[in-house]
Amino acid sequence: MCEIEGYQSQVAAYRNVIDDKGAQTIELKRENEALKAQLGQTSKGMPWDIGAFFYKGGQRASCNHNIEELGSAYESRIEKQIDEIEKLKQLLKEKEAQLQRQKMKFSRQLEDLRHKEAVTSPKTTDLEIKGKWTQLAFLIRQLVESHLDVAFDQTTVREVPVIPTFPAALQYQLQSSRLRPLILEAGVWHHLYFHIFRPHASHWGGPVGETFASAFQKISGIIKDTDSSKSQKSAMEEFHDWRTRSVGFAKLTTDAGFNLQAAANRFCETMVWPITGQSQAAGDDVTEIISLAAELDLILRSSKADFTVFITNLNLAGKPPNFWFPYDLNIMGFTHRLRPPHDIYEVDSAVIVDVAVTPGILKRGTADGKKYDNVMVLVKLEALCSEQTAYDGLKVPDQLTPQRQKSDRKKHNIKKEEIEDWRNEDVDLVAFPPRWK
Repeated sequence: MCEIEGYQSQVAAYRNVIDDKGAQTIELKRENEALKAQLGQTSKGMPWDIGAFFYKGGQRASCNHNIEELGSAYESRIEKQIDEIEKLKQLLKEKEAQLQRQKMKFSRQLEDLRHKEAVTSPKTTDLEIKGKWTQLAFLIRQLVESHLDVAFDQTTVREVPVIPTFPAALQYQLQSSRLRPLILEAGVWHHLYFHIFRPHASHWGGPVGETFASAFQKISGIIKDTDSSKSQKSAMEEFHDWRTRSVGFAKLTTDAGFNLQAAANRFCETMVWPITGQSQAAGDDVTEIISLAAELDLILRSSKADFTVFITNLNLAGKPPNFWFPYDLNIMGFTHRLRPPHDIYEVDSAVIVDVAVTPGILKRGTADGKKYDNVMVLVKLEALCSEQTAYDGLKVPDQLTPQRQKSDRKKHNIKKEEIEDWRNEDVDLVAFPPRWK
């Protein structure tokens, strides 16, 4: 690609030189014709001042040579200019031919790459994806703890665009030093999901990427809606093979380059600077987060397995609003930073979630482009819900006897004082499903 751009620059430069030489030649011819006209007038006895035809540095040049010799000099200069133009035109033809050959070579390489990717597309293991996801979660948590949480002021709540999208009860929880970091993390993840990870996010490939994403979604839906037969499984495999190659083509377009700095600045203006001011350190951390998120997103999009990053749209029964939606607890993850009440054990199939802290990843099929009837939750959603909602959707056992309480503490390795501490805490949001330390 760089070679083609180099040839294009050379061709443009030669064309500019030819245009300049042509303009000079026209001017010389004009002056030569004027000189001949004056010469004709002189031969008829008309006085004239040849100095009028020469001007340099604001001074008229003196003319002491013969008019015929001057005319010959002009003719010689014109012929020389014409010769140079012809040589440049020949050189331009050669450069244009080289450019055309390079374009054909690039087209062949692109075609070879297309067939090669169709057979040997890169396979990133689930472990590598989960590792990058864990690293991204760590960077986001670090951003919140190092910059957002420490600088948070209640007066900034209305200035952060993402916060008004939270329910009023959740905005109130921002006053809690314990819950605020999780809610701010949710805001960061929501921005990444909306601008990078969701199916119609345009940043990963510009308008071209958005068009591809829309086409992928429609075709996939058509295949899934048909009867699940052997031929349809083959159609799904062929579709994902085409999808993978198409993502590779989208990367080659002029709009495919992900402008990391522009995306980072947009994120800072939306979420960070209203809280911290224009902090250079916070901006650097945001750039690192955006870069890793874009890298991970491209891995997910270009895999032959079908990955879906979900935060609000996994409930196929309807279209619940952001941060207030039902979820199957089988896809919900945990948070180490909030302990659930000690006396909650079994859960029903769904609860109402007030805020999703970290999105999850759903995987269909395998990296070799097969078995799309296999579905697994690669990364579980980390979510919070109100304590009252939790109790409405959970089976709470009868009053614990001291013996049973002791048995359960031993089972989950919980100290008695931890239970008392939890009961004394004034916390309305809890994390599900329970994870005991």
